[in-house]
Amino acid sequence: MFLTNLYSRHVFRLELDNAFNPTSVIKVDSFALPATIVANNGLLRCFGLAYHRGKYLLGRIQPGNSVDKILWVVL
Repeated sequence: MFLTNLYSRHVFRLELDNAFNPTSVIKVDSFALPATIVANNGLLRCFGLAYHRGKYLLGRIQPGNSVDKILWVVL
């Protein structure tokens, strides 16, 4: 299971004890947004998370931009 903290700009991967009937979290890994792409105004927000061909892709968008300007980065 994955979740995103929009304030801290981190993605968290939660490993559950049972994928079909979870009762607790076994392990938590966190990933900071890569700083390789710099926004004009310094703000980038998480937009979406996808899994494609063995890689996790995180969409980032600048506030005020339209959806067609999503920047995808590999986690």
